[in-house]
Amino acid sequence: MPFVVQIVAAVGTVGYLSFRSGEKAVNDMAVLLQEEVSDRTKQQVISYLERPTFALKTIVAA
Repeated sequence: MPFVVQIVAAVGTVGYLSFRSGEKAVNDMAVLLQEEVSDRTKQQVISYLERPTFALKTIVAA
């Protein structure tokens, strides 16, 4: 019986540590993805807002 308890404890510990490691990896990737989406959105908004300014400068220069 003590052998079974040791095996169950070892498997449980390894399973728990694996779960925590996987959870941390997923959270890290989620943060990276959020930052990437934020950066790309910011770039698109800046690009969109610069177009009218460029067009106006072109018209004034003509």
